[in-house]
Amino acid sequence: MENYLELNKQWWDQHTESHFKSEFYKVDEFLAGASSLKKIELAALGSVSGKSLLHLQCHFGQDTISWSRMGSMVTGVDLSSQAISYAKQLAAQLQIDAQFYESDVQSMQHLALEPFDIVFTSYGTVSWLRDLDAWAQTIYQHLKLGGTFCIVDFHPMFFVLDWNTLALSYDYFDRAEGYLENEEGSYADGQSGIAGRSYYFPHNIASILSSLLRAGLKLEDFQEYDYSPYNLSTSMSQRAQDEYVFSDLKISFPYVFSLIMSK
Repeated sequence: MENYLELNKQWWDQHTESHFKSEFYKVDEFLAGASSLKKIELAALGSVSGKSLLHLQCHFGQDTISWSRMGSMVTGVDLSSQAISYAKQLAAQLQIDAQFYESDVQSMQHLALEPFDIVFTSYGTVSWLRDLDAWAQTIYQHLKLGGTFCIVDFHPMFFVLDWNTLALSYDYFDRAEGYLENEEGSYADGQSGIAGRSYYFPHNIASILSSLLRAGLKLEDFQEYDYSPYNLSTSMSQRAQDEYVFSDLKISFPYVFSLIMSK
């Protein structure tokens, strides 16, 4: 296996600028005051006012800053140096008091951060990580006693499908060596013309949950959702505001899950 972390970092560094300019992320609307948060995570966490929040895999910080706008004291961490640079620019432009750090979230001890009331991560996170036990330890170590961890992410079943053909194309159960993907463009900008390679790691629900339980966290709530808040494929159609489903999939199907856990 090639150095998957370096390859994935290069992928995100290559795509950050096109993401920032894309219609998918709607940065102009965000700068005008729109929140990037979706109803699932808003309902899951509730009020964050006055609480410290660590956002893992924050990309260029829209969700991080959105939580700050709701009264939280925020810190964002991401593998991509380009993403962190854009996050800092956004925070400065909006005069938001937010801290951003570049790091692999499977190994963050060098940052020496104080523990947080909330650790949050969402939408396209664990599939980029090979070692879920190391990730879960990061979460546990960065939570205060009594603190809350919230993950809202695409369901592992969602990643089993080829999003264009809806054919069963990827493993549901863990695959340690991952899949080396070669693609042009990205989920946010399919016409960018940027060619890149990255590693995708399938993790099933049991592996995700078990890693967090082994780290010492307690399960408070688990939910599954029959839609995606994002339109990620030409095969998807909108059934309601911020609810997208595969047009030709006529069965009830899990697109997203959420976990709330406590320390």
